[in-house]
Formats: sequence, C-alpha cells, structure tokens
Amino acid sequence: MRSPFVDFSIALQNLKVGIAMQRAGWNARARVALVKPDRDSFMNTAYLYQSGAEGHKMPWTPNQTDLMAEDWYPAD
Repeated sequence: MRSPFVDFSIALQNLKVGIAMQRAGWNARARVALVKPDRDSFMNTAYLYQSGAEGHKMPWTPNQTDLMAEDWYPAD
C-alpha cells in the first residue's frame, strides 16, 4: 500500500497547479496555497500563503523542517 504522504518537491508541484497542501502535524484547518497574481493585483509575482485555523491568511516561507518533511498531503 502506498503512503498518502509526499515530500515537499511533490507538494510544490501540486501547489503550482492549484492544489492546497498541508502537513500531517498541522492543525486540520491550516494549509498552504499558491497565489498567481493577475494584472490588477498588488503583488506581481506568485507567492505562497498559509491559512491558519482561524481563517487568517499570511505570507508563508517554508523552513528547513518543511522542506525536508515527507508528510505533505492535499488539503480538503
């Protein structure tokens, strides 16, 4: 049986095609997604953001633990 989890390289590929991702140890509602700004956006390059348990969105940069983790899976 295959593991439902993937490493960050696969998680990043999923993020690039619009699939939000989360880690096994995170709060069930915390997730990371990629924003691709349009011409009317304040930002002009793609960036990652994290949605917290309270629904707040904030810019997100993975740390070394996130980059090396193999417990990423698609968010609901």
